[in-house]
Order: sequence, then C-alpha cells, then structure tokens
Amino acid sequence: MSLQRLAILTLLSVSGLVLGGCSSSPNGDFGQEVEMGARPSIADIIERRGSEFLAIDGVVVIFEGATAAGDPCIKIGIAKLNKELDAKLPEQIEGWPVVVFESGVIQPMDD
Repeated sequence: MSLQRLAILTLLSVSGLVLGGCSSSPNGDFGQEVEMGARPSIADIIERRGSEFLAIDGVVVIFEGATAAGDPCIKIGIAKLNKELDAKLPEQIEGWPVVVFESGVIQPMDD
C-alpha cells in the first residue's frame, strides 16, 4: 500500500471514530442479521478490511462518508465506473451500506 493511501485511510479512520457510533439498519453483511450494538464502527471496518478492497484493480480509495439521505456509509472510489468492477463490490459491509462512486485516478502531489 502506498504511503498516500495509508495516510488517507488513517485520516478517514480517525474521523470515523467520531461518527462510528451512529447506526442505521441492523442488517449484517450480505443479509446476515447483526445484533444492535454488535456492529463494528465504519472506522474499524476500514482499518481491518480497507486493504482487501484497495487490492481490487480499479479501487482507489475507501472512506467513511454519507449516503444521499445523510446516513453513515462506507464509500468506495473507483478510477472509472464499470459494471464488472461494480459487481465485485458489496452493497453493504458488516451491516453498513456501501456507496460506490467514480473518483478518477488519485495520484500523489509533487513536492
């Protein structure tokens, strides 16, 4: 993992600690039920599983964000939207909704 991705994940994970206690539906990953209060925070999920999604070709960023309705979610940015890549990504992770969006290529800034 590049230093930039690690820095982005760290920053977003820390910000997720503040919002991580928010909850929405009790549904677990891929339809499994999760007890209320047992669901891990989004920051914890990103810390544990972020590299799993960043390893997928085309995924460039993962962070805590909000749905169009303002509910907490996991956002996954991909370089270019395509159905094949979208099909590889879940609709939810450990009970949290996932929003996939086209972010374009993210490159480090020159010094």
